[in-house]
Amino acid sequence: MARSLPMQPRTKASGRKSAWIPWVFVGGFLVVVAVNTTLIVKALDGFTGVVVDKPFERGLDYDRLVAAVEAQDRLGWTVTTAVEPGTPAGESDFALTLAGPDGPLAGATVDARLQRPLDGERVALMAMPRPGGPAGAWRLVGPGVRPGQWDLHVIVTRGKDRHISTHRLWIAPATGEAGAKSGETE
Repeated sequence: MARSLPMQPRTKASGRKSAWIPWVFVGGFLVVVAVNTTLIVKALDGFTGVVVDKPFERGLDYDRLVAAVEAQDRLGWTVTTAVEPGTPAGESDFALTLAGPDGPLAGATVDARLQRPLDGERVALMAMPRPGGPAGAWRLVGPGVRPGQWDLHVIVTRGKDRHISTHRLWIAPATGEAGAKSGETE
């Protein structure tokens, strides 16, 4: 026969030993809500991810952009640049050489401007064929610019063909001495 044990009445203290466990879950959820709220606020105040105006339209034009780059590559044109040494103060002077797959590029027109990479300052340059120079040799002249890094944006057009390139230049802070860090197309 089975022996029965006498039942002991539950005391108030023994019934509340685990009463704190639900509050652990409530506290955990409050921590999660607080962290999520902080991340949402930071995300809304931060960078939106939009880099260009009208990104949807730009995305739709992507195939056309790729075709234009491929057409430019098929031309085989190269543009090299150099900062002219000994340029007088208050003036910017750059040498530009245009070459096609068969030699110097003649009969082209050049449009050029300088742009500062950090603050976007822009300076228009006047492009003219180098007097007495070989075909494809150009001179770009403009007002004096602050020393530092500049991007030289060049658009070369001949007939319906067009070549766009950007060159990073370093304008030295000395008295008109300057040098090009890169003369290659980006």
